[in-house]
Parts: sequence; C-alpha cells; structure tokens
Amino acid sequence: MKNRWVFWGLIILMLTQNDAFASKKKIEALKKTIANEQRQKAKLQANIQQEDQAVNTIKKKLRSTNLELKKHNRQVQKLTKETRTLSHAIDEQKQQIAEKITLTYKLKQQPTLRVILDHRPPHDLARTLKYLQTLNHESMTMIQAMHSSIEQLQATENQMLTYKKALESTKRKQRQTQKSLEKAKQLRENKLKAITQSIANKQKALEQMKKDNRALENVVAKVSPKKDQKDLAQFSPHSMPWPCKGKVTQHFGKSIQNSGLKTQGIVIEGDEGDPIYAIAAGKVVFADWLSGFGLLAIIEHHNGHLSLYGRNDSLDVEVGEIIHQGDKIASMGKSGAFEKNGLYFAIRKGDKPIDPEQLLN
Repeated sequence: MKNRWVFWGLIILMLTQNDAFASKKKIEALKKTIANEQRQKAKLQANIQQEDQAVNTIKKKLRSTNLELKKHNRQVQKLTKETRTLSHAIDEQKQQIAEKITLTYKLKQQPTLRVILDHRPPHDLARTLKYLQTLNHESMTMIQAMHSSIEQLQATENQMLTYKKALESTKRKQRQTQKSLEKAKQLRENKLKAITQSIANKQKALEQMKKDNRALENVVAKVSPKKDQKDLAQFSPHSMPWPCKGKVTQHFGKSIQNSGLKTQGIVIEGDEGDPIYAIAAGKVVFADWLSGFGLLAIIEHHNGHLSLYGRNDSLDVEVGEIIHQGDKIASMGKSGAFEKNGLYFAIRKGDKPIDPEQLLN
C-alpha cells in the first residue's frame, strides 16, 4: 500500500515537473517576444527621430519662404503705389501735352498771309515756326517717356507677381510635405505607444508566469512521492464519461499564440453552476486555487492517470477525499480571471499529456 502511494506521488511529481517545464518554455517564448518588440520599438524611435528632424527642416524652409513672401508682397505693394503715383503724374503730363498740342494747332491755323499783312517782321515768323517744331518735339518725347515708364513698371509688377505665385506654390508643397511627415510620424508614434503597452503587458504577464511557476513548484514540493511506484494499466480509448455537458471550444495539441507551446488539455464551455463530475474513481490530491487554472481539482486514479478540472466556480471536494466515478466534484465557472464560463479538463499519464477526447466516450 505504501509503495502504491509512493508511485502516485511520483506520477504527480512528473506531472508538475512537466507543467513547470512548459511554464519555463512559455516564459522563454515571452522573453523572446519582448526582446523582438523592444527592437521594433528602438527602430520606430529612430524613424521618429529622423521624421522630427525632417519636419524641423521643412518648418525652417516654410519660415524662410514666408519671410520672402512678405518681403516681395511689400515690394509689390510699393510698386503698386508707385504705379498709382506715376499714373497720376502721367495724367498731368497728358493734360500738359494736350495743351501744347492745342497751342500748336492754333499756331498752325494762322495763315502766313495774315502774318505778312500784320506787318510782322520775318524773324518773328521764323521764331514762331521754330517754337512749333520745338513744341512738337517735346510733346513726342514726353509721350514716349511716359509709355516707356508705364511698360517698365508693368513688366516689373508682372515679374514680381509671377515670382510671388512661384513662392506660394513652393509654400503649398512644403506644407503638404510637412503634413505627410507629421501624419507618418503620428502613425509611428501610435504604433510605438501600442508596442510600448504591449511590452509592458507582456512583462506583467512574464512576471505573473514566474509567480505561477513558483506556485506550481510549491505544489510539487508538497505532493512529491518519496519512492518509485509500479505503473498500472492505462485508460481504454473512449471508455470514460464526459466530466460535464457543453461544447469543446479548445482542443488538445493546438498552438498557443505567441508562446511556442501547445494546449495540453481541452476547454468545455457551459453555463455557470453546471455540475462537474469525476470521470473515474480515485483520490483528490489537490483542491485549491492555482494561478492560470483558477479553482483546480486534481484526482489521482488507480490506473496511473491523473485528471485535472480547472476554472471552477466552486469545489465540492477536499484533498484526501476518496471519490467514485460520476461523483459531483465542482461547479462550472470562470475562476482565474477567464472571460467565459467553462471547464479546463486535462489527463496525464505520468509526465505525458493525453488527449482527453481520445479517452472520453
């Protein structure tokens, strides 16, 4: 009898050691994931630094462009003012030219015969003709100068407006570039925040897994057998009753995301309070809350197997209690901070997990 209990103790030790090994593997997988995300974080930070510098350069160019635009706006305004002043002066010149043309016309209308009959000296006539010629020449010169000034001012103003448009176009492009850079920067900052939060969450999860591992090791220390025991017969395929009613939502041997591990049990979803039954006769060797499993009951069976029932709302058995197949041992729940009600159910043969669905009928 003593040897038999030692054997079952060894079975539990092998089970807990296997769980501890799996937990260590999961911890290592998390460490690798955290290291990878930290590398991504460093890369994102470097990209954000480059984009900050690029945005700063663009903003400097924008400030320079704005200053240049203001300068040329002032020049355009000055030219516009000068044009108005010149236009006023030209109007006056036009008036003077008109008066000179009128005077010239009147002088030309005086007949030469009248000048002779008026007994004017010939040299007076010569002076009058010379004056008319000079007047015509001055009028033409003023007109030409006026048109030249207008054309020059118009050309300068057009050139300034063209340059202003080019500057405004450059400014728009710089603003578009700035917006694109700032948008890319914002996206990377959001991603950086997400990665930072993810790293923080995984670090918390890693710390929790370490605690779970230590708790599991404590369980191992308490139930470890002192000597080896002889192995007994295994469960027959599809010979055991289901521990509860419900739908299997997690099957055995499926990869666990971002952990490098596979599931070693199944999850059967149901309603809170649904009864959980023992699949075979045996002895309760663990009945307590365990991180990662919630309220957990472990039954040691006489054929060398262990059955595990986790996430329960309540436990109806205690350690050392002898139970029979079909006895109610717990009520379904979601203890252990799980989102949905369900039973975590697993079977071990020594240190080897077994697919429960291969044994249940």
